[in-house]
Amino acid sequence: MDRTTSSTQEFTTTFWHIFTNDIKIPKTPSPPGFHAVQPTTETSKINDKTQKLFRGGIGMLLYLVKHSHPDLLNCTRKISKAMDGARTIQWNELLHVIKYAIDTKETGL
Repeated sequence: MDRTTSSTQEFTTTFWHIFTNDIKIPKTPSPPGFHAVQPTTETSKINDKTQKLFRGGIGMLLYLVKHSHPDLLNCTRKISKAMDGARTIQWNELLHVIKYAIDTKETGL
């Protein structure tokens, strides 16, 4: 096992501990028909603590896109459009992509 594979597996383990959630194992990185939409009011945004986790999750996904999971590029790009104020739908999409990345950690490039 090379160094990149080892560090990617350690990274996905860290990812798992931060974003553990009881969601089904996804078959694709992003569900069909997902569209990133900017929030229309302040009340539709997620809270500040979750927004901080959201930004960290996007950063972790970008790391995985660069090093081992180019298949996550498009869905990560779509979700990252809401970096300044995500809604619950973007948060759930992020969790979906993270779950996919964790479940396919053995796949790699």
